[in-house]
Amino acid sequence: MPDRQHHKPVPLPPEVVESISDRRADTTPTAELLERLESALRLLPAAERNAVLAAHADEGGAANVAADFGISAEDAEALTRNAVQLLRGALADLDPEPTPDYATVERPTTAAKRHAE
Repeated sequence: MPDRQHHKPVPLPPEVVESISDRRADTTPTAELLERLESALRLLPAAERNAVLAAHADEGGAANVAADFGISAEDAEALTRNAVQLLRGALADLDPEPTPDYATVERPTTAAKRHAE
């Protein structure tokens, strides 16, 4: 059997690791997420875009939308909800994990139950 020499591992530069990494496993960079959000906002109808910005960017909620648009609180809430739903639809492919179906999630067994089996 030949004598094998053991070599000390050499760390790879980050750009080499990135070039061979699995891009599907990586998370979406923040800059890309912001670009996608801005793009989705630009595609919204003007009323929905202004409503979602008034409600969420300024953290004023539907009350801020009602005051800015001169509409009732109920209409402001509906307009804001509609805008958020449109944004969720436009960005649906970015959802990292689907919401678990709690009806099918198995309960972990306790150590006592495992020992009894």
